[in-house]
Amino acid sequence: MTWCDWWLIWWWICLRVRQWVQDAWRFPFPKQTHRRCRTRARDAPVRRFRPARHRRSGGRPKPPWVVEAVLQLHAGGGKSYRDVMNEFNRLHAHAGMTVCLNTVYAWVQKYCSEMEEVRRATRNRFPRYAPANLRWCLDGTGKQDATGVQHFILGIVDHGTRRSLVLVRLAQENAEAILERVALAAKQFGAPKVIRTDNASVFRSAAFAQGMVALGIRHEFTDPGKPWQNGRAERLFLTLKEKLNFIVPENGAMLDSLLVEFSFWYNTIRPHQHLHGFTPMEVWTGIDPYRTAPKEVLRFEGWDGMLKGLYLRR
Repeated sequence: MTWCDWWLIWWWICLRVRQWVQDAWRFPFPKQTHRRCRTRARDAPVRRFRPARHRRSGGRPKPPWVVEAVLQLHAGGGKSYRDVMNEFNRLHAHAGMTVCLNTVYAWVQKYCSEMEEVRRATRNRFPRYAPANLRWCLDGTGKQDATGVQHFILGIVDHGTRRSLVLVRLAQENAEAILERVALAAKQFGAPKVIRTDNASVFRSAAFAQGMVALGIRHEFTDPGKPWQNGRAERLFLTLKEKLNFIVPENGAMLDSLLVEFSFWYNTIRPHQHLHGFTPMEVWTGIDPYRTAPKEVLRFEGWDGMLKGLYLRR
């Protein structure tokens, strides 16, 4: 071989080394693999981004109010897991909060099994005595009238006596309207030491927390997915819905009158099982019906015969 052949070989080696150094500096993997990946990326179709409300949260836990909202939708009855998912997403997807089918299934299976265990353990057990006006249980529900308007119903129950202190329809479901009713009830019955609520967003708001501090009331939350910890309020609304589901009020005024009748029946007519057969009003006022004779016995009937009982006037 001549010197020209050696020079060409040396020039070719230098070019290969230079190319290898450039590839090694730019890419941490071999050149052949990079070319294959680059070809696939160039030939692959362009993927469209999904809307923001459908993107996955990356494993971040959901807020506590989401769990309770899903369980409340499932507790309504007659809905499959998919129906609960679709209804929740239709209600809250505009705010960027959605749930998938597997999440709904896992929550229902987990928390409903715990609820059944608690119900079996406490079915025939009387709760401990609690003085009146020590702790209030606060919750809300909704009712639609004949015109399709959804009304928000606020309920406040005394923990010890089960008396329904507040059962009213509010024009708006916000912290200001709820705090106004709480302040009126505290002025009428005396402020409690504790108010217990679930983890709904309105109760988790900064405005509601500031209102509780201004009223001098300690605010405590139930654990996520455990509505039985606020069982007094849940029992009130369960009794209300069992009868209100058969009535469609014409407007808000008719709903107000229905709530007034129900509150009177619930407090003074209906005996409570866990109050040893006494009514909440008798326990609230400290009247023992076994030792105090009534001045008058009247038969009460409301809601076209749906609310019945005897009113013992003392």
